Order: sequence, then C-alpha cells, then structure tokens
Amino acid sequence: MLNIIQNDFKISETTCLDEDKVNLVVESVIETIKKGLPEEAQTVEALEFITDRIKERVKEKRIEL
Repeated sequence: MLNIIQNDFKISETTCLDEDKVNLVVESVIETIKKGLPEEAQTVEALEFITDRIKERVKEKRIEL
C-alpha cells in the first residue's frame, strides 16, 4: 500500500493507493510514451527526458481528475 499525503493550506488528507494499481498505471504510461515515439527514440534517455518534463508540468498546475 502506498500512502500519498496531500498537505494543503485549507485541507489535509491522505490518499491510499494499492501498489498493484500504481504499477499498472506506470506500465500504461510507459506504453503510451513508447507509442508516441519513433522506434529509434524509444530509449531510456528519451523516457527520462519525457518523465522529467512531465514532473515539471505537474508542478506548474494542479491536476483535477
């Protein structure tokens, strides 16, 4: 079980995620990234570059699902 603690100035809550579900999401994201890249760009370096960009973007705005 993975606990994610969200600490906001107005609210504080804990979200629990099952590790199996997290792993499924990770695999799904990797597959989606691979599908968007040409075969020669499907490298660890390219994946790291893209995930770094995702982390930057996530920090810029709040994601509401």
